[in-house]
Amino acid sequence: MLGKVYKDILSCELESENGRLSELPVGTTMVLESLPDIDDEVWPDAYIDRVEENVWILTDVTRKYMEESDIPQSVYEQMSLEMNSSEDYEIEIPNSNYRIIIRKDEDFKIISVLWDEVREDFFEYFSAVTGKNLVKKTRKRISQILPVYERAKNVIILELESFSKEVEIDQCRIIDISGRVKSVDSIEEKVYRKGILSSQIYERFDDIAGVRVVCEYISDVYYLLDYIKENPLIRVIEIDDKIEKPTQEGYRGIHVIVEVDVYYNKQLYKDVKVEIQLRTSFQNGWAMKTHELTYKRKSDLSKEISNQMKILSDSLYEADSKAQKLRNMISENKEV
Repeated sequence: MLGKVYKDILSCELESENGRLSELPVGTTMVLESLPDIDDEVWPDAYIDRVEENVWILTDVTRKYMEESDIPQSVYEQMSLEMNSSEDYEIEIPNSNYRIIIRKDEDFKIISVLWDEVREDFFEYFSAVTGKNLVKKTRKRISQILPVYERAKNVIILELESFSKEVEIDQCRIIDISGRVKSVDSIEEKVYRKGILSSQIYERFDDIAGVRVVCEYISDVYYLLDYIKENPLIRVIEIDDKIEKPTQEGYRGIHVIVEVDVYYNKQLYKDVKVEIQLRTSFQNGWAMKTHELTYKRKSDLSKEISNQMKILSDSLYEADSKAQKLRNMISENKEV
């Protein structure tokens, strides 16, 4: 405990206590005591230390009641990362308790509300991490933002559909344009599969909104890619050309991460990410045939299965290349 004990009050009465954190001198500690137990003993429930002029630390011993349970340290570490990434407070979870870091002078009543919120979150995060679920408030925030991604997806689809109607068919033949927005359950699954903090979802997820475009020929794919890059309404962030460099199993296609601005519910949302996948019909056929076999289980595939999938992909790519040559020959004959 830092410094001397400044004063003792019952934790249940903190919300009715008049005063502010600034009343604590630097280096002193306020002890928040719990109600007497059946033996009429009073136990400290938490401490508030003023460690610097503008830094107070509320140390809660809630976790001590869970110490006897057989819970891996990794679970507590994950809880610490998740809770410390909260938008509502700053927290640390050391070995025996958790600490709320407060950086501005507050009224005791506000501290009481914050304390209750963090204690409630503590057990909810514990339940979520062990059950590999998102906490309720994170699920709520995602649900509220998904319509924005839906609008962003529709912006991209509208642009590409308009382009497909305007461009000459011998320049770029587009067979199909489709899109989707991930569900909350799908996002939840990926968070734990990829080891992503819930606070990093919008930063780390490039594919909450996705659009897939199937073209007839390889040249169509690159023609459409050029249009996407030159369109001022679409900002290209990243291009992953898996036609030039296919995956080990043989997946081919071009993935483009873009950003668009979206006006939704009387608010402007800037830089909303959408992943655009560009494929030929042969490449899309291979992906559709192998999707259920490979999705989320690449580590389970044997080398023989991967090799056979690569052989199939190479055969279809050869067919794509021959089709492209035939198209070029027909185009040249027309010009003559």
